[in-house]
Amino acid sequence: WLPRCRLRLAAFLTLKSTLFPCLLVLVGCDSPSTRGVAPTNRPASTASPFIAPGDAGLEIGARLPSSGVLPTEVKLAASYVGSASCKACHPGLYKRWKKTLMANVLQDPRERPQAIIPDFNKPDPLLTFTREEVTPVANRLDPEKGDIPRELIARMGDLGFFGITIPEEFGGLGLGAFEYCLVAEELARGWMSVASIIARGNGFYRSVPGVGEVRRAKIEAMAQGRYLGAAALSEPQTGSDLSSVACKARRDGDEWVITGNKYWCTFADGADFISVLCRIDDPAAPEGRAGTVSVSVEKPKGELPNGVSGSPIPKIGYFGWKTWELRFEGTRAPVAPESDHTVGRAFQATAASLGLARAHTAARSIGLAQAALDHASDYARERVQFGRPISDFQAIRFKIATMATEIEAARQLMYHTCALLDAGQAATKETSMVKYFASEMAERVTSEALQILGGAGYTTLHPIERYWRDARLTKIFEGTSEIQQRIISDQLLGKPTRN
Repeated sequence: WLPRCRLRLAAFLTLKSTLFPCLLVLVGCDSPSTRGVAPTNRPASTASPFIAPGDAGLEIGARLPSSGVLPTEVKLAASYVGSASCKACHPGLYKRWKKTLMANVLQDPRERPQAIIPDFNKPDPLLTFTREEVTPVANRLDPEKGDIPRELIARMGDLGFFGITIPEEFGGLGLGAFEYCLVAEELARGWMSVASIIARGNGFYRSVPGVGEVRRAKIEAMAQGRYLGAAALSEPQTGSDLSSVACKARRDGDEWVITGNKYWCTFADGADFISVLCRIDDPAAPEGRAGTVSVSVEKPKGELPNGVSGSPIPKIGYFGWKTWELRFEGTRAPVAPESDHTVGRAFQATAASLGLARAHTAARSIGLAQAALDHASDYARERVQFGRPISDFQAIRFKIATMATEIEAARQLMYHTCALLDAGQAATKETSMVKYFASEMAERVTSEALQILGGAGYTTLHPIERYWRDARLTKIFEGTSEIQQRIISDQLLGKPTRN
């Protein structure tokens, strides 16, 4: 799946050429400016099957017919990523592009003649995995509220899905938000819970407890899906306002002692550790003004930690794993030596990390919507009423056209947001925009898909109801739609005036 990720990244950057003027890429689209154009600095009659980009300073290209004419379906991906202007303007993008694309794709084409354009006649491994391994499991287990099988988690670990953003020195792939969200979108087309569980590796490696080689070994296991985390952030009286957490952590020598309640802790039983956001028990601090700390509590897989009791929350969706209400009663965990610089500011660190989480939620929303559109389109072609497939009726056709347009709009906004994140920008406004827009879109599209199916959509005989239930959740977690609107408006207008 990785070569296809890179090609899609090239396609996206072409669309965003106004934002990245130092990147010049041509992709598989039938534009007048590239149709039938002979390669630069080479006559069309030359025998060489490769294109050189001329003054780009890099030798990159793809195999072409002996005529040398660039066919519509094969376009050259070329860039100035090796130039000083790109390095100066977009250092984060320059570094990642050099690492993930040039080192693997933009090599001497005589050594890797098929590097630029993969064989699209071969099935995409990611799509195949989702269709053949994820979707059947979801169709079987979601109606009975079963858990994601450990065998499927292990298979995902083998494919590298838990280590997409984990640095290479820790056994991960060292890639960025774009690749992470691309994989999440495809997995969500099968089961949103499967698309979500990959965050228990990618988004958690900084919270892994331990020191030195022991901690390194745990992170390497995390990249393989064998050591995963959970997060306990919300509380019964604390949801959107995480700054008001009341669960206490008291320092006792080299340990934290945790006391309090937590809510909405998904995968608390299946994870290997739980990262708990706590208020530091500091008698000298004013009420509610003490700092915060994230404490990683290790536990046996399949159990709750010692000193913790709890029960699963009865949900209407997001099956595949349990979401817990937890009670910490003097639970002990070691103080992480390297966390001293973050003690007291864990809330701020958590808030800063939500950018990637919100892009991930957008990807999951888009995957759900795309799956609903695909299923509704297939159903409309097969369902016959009044002597015709319902796909012939304008009402259905216009629904599908609107659904597809909204999905693609959300997808392009996600690509843009991921590019900003991978360039090292906080992208606070954009991550809230894409989370807000994509989640709202997903609820609309899945509801319209259910409407196309009519009564059949309101049964568990079709997966539409699963997409619909799960899409509804995307408007709530990782910050509600209303919180996203608040963030966006604050970014545009400044914070409201207070008396």
